[in-house]
Amino acid sequence: MRELAAVAVAPGVFLDAEAFGYVRKVYVDDEPCWGLFDSEGDVIFVGDAASDCHTYAVREQIRVQIVH
Repeated sequence: MRELAAVAVAPGVFLDAEAFGYVRKVYVDDEPCWGLFDSEGDVIFVGDAASDCHTYAVREQIRVQIVH
């Protein structure tokens, strides 16, 4: 195995964190659908399919993870 070494970051470099969220199945008025939530658990978008949430996330440049 190779040993990993830490690399120093240049002092003048700022790393902007990308927005991220998660997709999970939810129910609205007893109807199953899919919701996109931000990292704090607030609803960003609700769609009929998980792909709707992913399409919205790509458009808004939000990295997502799927939670089953």
